[in-house]
Amino acid sequence: MRALSDLTILVILNLCTLLCSIPIVTAGAAFTALHYCIMKMVDGNGNLAKEYFKQFKLNLKESTPVSFLFILGISFFYINVSLFGQKEGGFVPVLVPVYAIALVLAIMFVWVFPLMARITNSFFARCKNALILAVSHLPRTLAMVLIYAVAVFVFSQDMRLLPIAFLLGISLPTYFCVLTYYPVIKDVIDRMSHKSKQDADKESDNETYRGETTEESEDESLNETEETAEETADIE
Repeated sequence: MRALSDLTILVILNLCTLLCSIPIVTAGAAFTALHYCIMKMVDGNGNLAKEYFKQFKLNLKESTPVSFLFILGISFFYINVSLFGQKEGGFVPVLVPVYAIALVLAIMFVWVFPLMARITNSFFARCKNALILAVSHLPRTLAMVLIYAVAVFVFSQDMRLLPIAFLLGISLPTYFCVLTYYPVIKDVIDRMSHKSKQDADKESDNETYRGETTEESEDESLNETEETAEETADIE
């Protein structure tokens, strides 16, 4: 019964993702919301359809630069392979850097959207943290890249599979990826929460010894707290 319920949720989330990805530039927000909801589904939370659109709106602005990055990357790869791959047979040296860039984008792809779904950060910090996780958890990274690659290959081989792809083509492989990366993401969130709590306790102790504070010192304390929050967003 739980399996049927989860399958129904995955179908709904897949349709929501397709709908919200119709303007290509919003695909990043759609994919981020998908990761968030599937993580919540794994945790046993319900009402995910409503939560999906809430997360989509919340991530729409912040995920747009990431969307453009992958759109440019895919366009760059397609154009170069079309131009050089068809003109020459066998090994094409000029395509080596193209494939290298595609590999970097692929391993970053499987981590950056989960991070955006759960951690607020800047564009460059997200990309850096995604690459750190991709390299430090390379077996999981390769497994997730393989999951998406197999899904694309299978659903593109036979038009009769198109209805299944329409219903589960995005959400099902993402579900298996969530099962792969979620222990890592939970550990990152726990470590960041613990560090933030420690920093807050230290700040509280400093305020206790400081006694009465002026408005200027309160502003400085607020700035220090904001800087600490930005630092804890980086993955060590």
